[in-house]
Amino acid sequence: MSVYICPFPECKRRFKEEAELQNHFKRRHNDLPKPQEEETTNSNTESPKVKKLTKKGLKQQKEELLAQEKEMEETLGKLEEQKEEITISMNDIIKSQKKLTPEFLTSKTACDNLEDITQLILREEDLYHFDDTPTLSMDDLCNIEYLALSHNKLTLVAGISKLANLLELNINFNLVEDITPLNECLNLEKLFASNNRIKTISGIRDLTRLKSISLTENKIQNFEETATTLALFPDLKELDLDRNPCTRKFTYKYDLLYYVKVEKLDGDRINPIDYDLAKSFKGEDVTTNDWNNEEEQEEGNNDKPEPSALQRPSTAPGRVKQGKFASQLKKRIEYGNITSAGPLHHIPENVNTEKMAEIEQENDVLKERINQLEVELEESRGNERIMKLEHDKLKNQVTILNVEAQSAYILADQNQQLKKRTPIFKGHLLQ
Repeated sequence: MSVYICPFPECKRRFKEEAELQNHFKRRHNDLPKPQEEETTNSNTESPKVKKLTKKGLKQQKEELLAQEKEMEETLGKLEEQKEEITISMNDIIKSQKKLTPEFLTSKTACDNLEDITQLILREEDLYHFDDTPTLSMDDLCNIEYLALSHNKLTLVAGISKLANLLELNINFNLVEDITPLNECLNLEKLFASNNRIKTISGIRDLTRLKSISLTENKIQNFEETATTLALFPDLKELDLDRNPCTRKFTYKYDLLYYVKVEKLDGDRINPIDYDLAKSFKGEDVTTNDWNNEEEQEEGNNDKPEPSALQRPSTAPGRVKQGKFASQLKKRIEYGNITSAGPLHHIPENVNTEKMAEIEQENDVLKERINQLEVELEESRGNERIMKLEHDKLKNQVTILNVEAQSAYILADQNQQLKKRTPIFKGHLLQ
């Protein structure tokens, strides 16, 4: 039996016929919505007000879900880009392993035996793998002193670590993230590993014979760790470290020179003045007389130069026009301590106050912008953590693929042997 219920929670009266419900609307609820379709006694009819609230809530939830979905799509897009960069298929690994044969390596050199090879250049060979294969052992390449593997797609350097006599290694433009295995190459003197994904160099602390290092355009972040590691290399002469996260600070050059003494940094020759500036940035007192001490010792002159005999550094700007400000600056350079004498950019007293006010306003705007950038930086770091987790998963998958590739290579050979034997078995069956 059908029952008609008033849809309003304050009423909810029951009627046997629809006409009685219509009369009830006219008497009790003027200008109200039409009643719902016929329902049974077990139906739970919501009021129009409740329905309206539910729709509003659903709409809000939908908007939130759409926003979350958009954010997830952006994150997944970044992860997909990263995945495309590092994903290596099993076929690529197998192809690379098949390419690494004794015949292939000897064809790249003038040697007939692997033991005679001292220099090996394998640039742009589409290599995903440089390690032991079923037909090649890294121990056979024990006499290699120079190895170039740039512009390939290597992710691991474990195989290279077996080359104990290696003196120079070039792995520029690859996908290497960890160079810790190279710590076994104790004779290494030159390491070129630019344009990779290296995050730290703390794992190569034992390579004390290094004379030249190139690590441009990697992902090295910890400056203190990097500087203390580089300080362990007493013979280091040339260093390229720019375009890494740890080198974004504008004083990076002098911060690094406080720990490390090199002849060339990022392609620029270093002179004694640079080291004095590095000490000055760290708060140590440095006088201008120290700038020429090294040259004087070389010339055998132990007497300190007179103030008028001071030589201008080669990196100094053009001469300042002699005036009141220039004379004050000259006195500070000749007789005073650079750091203790106060700032060299002394501002004359007659500076326009309005100009100073404008500068202060610009300074405030810059401070606000810096605060905004710090907030954005924190958000990007959160996203980076998420991407790092996904990246680690993908890295594990690559490792699993490497292991599976070894088995697949063996299975492929077994399959070829079985195919060769198939005609023999067919002949036996026909007999």
